[in-house]
Amino acid sequence: MSNNFARRVRKMADDTVVNTLKLASQPGIISLGGGLPNPDLFPVEFIRETVDRLIKENSHQVLQYGPTPGLPVLRASIASYLSQKWGRAVKPEQVLITTGSQQALDLVGKAFLDKSDWVLVENPSYLAALLAFNGYEVKYDTLQLKPGGIDSGELEKKLRSGKKYQFAYFIPTFQNPTGVTWNESVRRQTLALAKQHGLMIIEDDPYGELYFQSVPPASLAALDQGNTVIYLGTFSKTFCPGLRVGYLVADENTVATLTLIKQAMDLHSPSLSQALVAEYLQDQKTYHDQMEKIRVFYREKVRFMMKEMEKQFKNVASWTKPAGGLFTWMTVPGIDSRTFYHEAIKAGVSFMPGYPFYANRPDYSTLRLTFATVGEEQMKIALERLKRLIKRS
Repeated sequence: MSNNFARRVRKMADDTVVNTLKLASQPGIISLGGGLPNPDLFPVEFIRETVDRLIKENSHQVLQYGPTPGLPVLRASIASYLSQKWGRAVKPEQVLITTGSQQALDLVGKAFLDKSDWVLVENPSYLAALLAFNGYEVKYDTLQLKPGGIDSGELEKKLRSGKKYQFAYFIPTFQNPTGVTWNESVRRQTLALAKQHGLMIIEDDPYGELYFQSVPPASLAALDQGNTVIYLGTFSKTFCPGLRVGYLVADENTVATLTLIKQAMDLHSPSLSQALVAEYLQDQKTYHDQMEKIRVFYREKVRFMMKEMEKQFKNVASWTKPAGGLFTWMTVPGIDSRTFYHEAIKAGVSFMPGYPFYANRPDYSTLRLTFATVGEEQMKIALERLKRLIKRS
């Protein structure tokens, strides 16, 4: 049967993520690899009480098939939330509910990409987005990611080259995998160049609310005065991932077309999950208390990790110092993360090797670490083990 797989499957199948998620719960392994939010932060009591009430009061809707674009109450709640956050009107008709933001990535790929089309991405970029786009057999051009974002001059040069890009895919805020955040100047310059050259931008923003102290610059979508940006959001990091509720924001015509494509994929996202998220957004006290709890929790986590990394790797590696999100990106000159990954597993530590995050020409000396789910003592042990392995390499 495997002989019948389409050729594109070879580009879509990478077991790195599957193995890393599996190792996150394997006894004897300290996982610094998975992009999982900490389960201690899930608002379990709110979920239990709200689901019980929704089923008692509204079972005919929350347990039934629903509209493909999403429950009207959730679309309206997200539109209201974004209107307040962005300082401009967002209509419910501009919001499409997706089954996690991963489905949104597949939707935009299916809608806009043909074989051999060009996609412009950061270098490195989000692995699961690359895997989604790979299914449409595309080609990539890259923009090197620097501490303050991409180089606007490099972007302008590429846009003037005559190459036709179907879209650019960016994560400007607390990027996965690096934790880097674009500064406001880079955001405005990028948006201006995109408008000038007719470049559509897919902005992925799963981590924008997970800032540790300072609120990050406004999203590209918030700054967009036209229809340049399609915005992807999710509640996996700010509520809980098991509900699989994400969303996409675009102009009404685009949303209408994407709705037809989604209908053929899954008919609609889970109604009960949508109703629960709508209740969460509408309960302002619960939402704000939860967000403050999450930010404080991860702020303490990253402080500890940064302090320990300074102790362990000061003279042997470099790493990013994120102001939000869940990750730091580490570069260890001289190692090959393809083999180093397996050596680390034997030593009882897992991480995400960096090479799958590159669309072209991987840097094998990189790895992604998360501070989200490991306690301080376990984190300290894991980093000490990595240091010993690096010294032996």
